[in-house]
Amino acid sequence: MSIIKPNNNTISAITALPAAIPTGAMTLLRTQTASDVSGVEFSTNLTSTYKIYYFKFINIHGANEQELVVDFSTDGGSTYDQLHQTTFFRAAHNEDGSDGNLAYVTSRDMANSGSRPFLSTPIGTANEQSCSGEMWLYDPSNTTFLTHFMSRTSAPTTDGSAAGSYIQDCFCNGYVHNTAAITALKFEMDSGNIQSGTFKLYGVS
Repeated sequence: MSIIKPNNNTISAITALPAAIPTGAMTLLRTQTASDVSGVEFSTNLTSTYKIYYFKFINIHGANEQELVVDFSTDGGSTYDQLHQTTFFRAAHNEDGSDGNLAYVTSRDMANSGSRPFLSTPIGTANEQSCSGEMWLYDPSNTTFLTHFMSRTSAPTTDGSAAGSYIQDCFCNGYVHNTAAITALKFEMDSGNIQSGTFKLYGVS
C-alpha cells in the first residue's frame, strides 16, 4: 500500500492536503429567526443522513432573565417527554474585575430527569445583552446507544450588585436516556418567550 503524502517538500510549504484525506464538511440545513416566540423547533431535519448535527445560536435575547434550555422528542415533536442525564459547569468574571471563578453547578445538572436541560445560566435582559453558543448532537437516529449532546454558551448575567454583570462561559454535556431515535428538538427559555435571536442547524459529514 502506497503512502499518501503532500507534494510539497516541507511542512511550511504545504498549501493543501491530498484529496484522499477526509477533512469533513458542514452543510447548512436550516436557519430560524426567533421573534417573540415560546420556542424554536427543529422537527424535520434530524434523520440518518448525518451522524453529527451542529447547532449555532446567535444573540438569543429573552423576555425574562432566564436560562436557555433544550428538549428532545422521539415522535417528530408531538411530545417532548424524554429523561435526561447531564453535567453542568461554568466560568464567570464580573465587570469590575473583583470576582472570577470556576464552579460545578449542581442546580443546573440533571439526574435522569424529565426537566429540560439547561444550556446557560440566566441571560441578562438589558437591550445590549444576549446569549450565543453552540450544541453538538451525536447520531440521533441510532437506536442501539443513548443519544449524546454537548453545548457551550456565552452570556451576561446581572447579579444586582455594584459589581454589575458577569460574563458566564457555560458547558453542558449529557445524553437522552432513551435508545429510540431522536427526531426533533426544541430550544426555549426556562420561562417566557425568546424575544429575538438566530438558530442555525448544520449536518456534519
